[in-house]
Amino acid sequence: MEITIVPAGNEHLFIQLAGNFTIEEGVLLKGKLKDYLTQGYRYLIADFTDVDYIDSFGLGILVHIQRFAEKQNGHFVVENVNPSLETFFKLTTLTAIPVK
Repeated sequence: MEITIVPAGNEHLFIQLAGNFTIEEGVLLKGKLKDYLTQGYRYLIADFTDVDYIDSFGLGILVHIQRFAEKQNGHFVVENVNPSLETFFKLTTLTAIPVK
């Protein structure tokens, strides 16, 4: 998986992901995003346009990031989810993370 993080201003963070999102990538991403949140970034937007697959551990990590963001008075949104992944999000009743 390829992870690109681009800060925009003092509070916004854009995360571009490509490939398969599994536990290994999720743990790495979680650590990086927690660091940004503690530095004051409040709006995290993850672009899933090029994500082909996500496993259950990856979903769990996304929930963890969402909850941590909320504790820091922040927001975490997943955008551009392909239809098959969107179905997976819905089937797992993953409503904690806003998907656009």
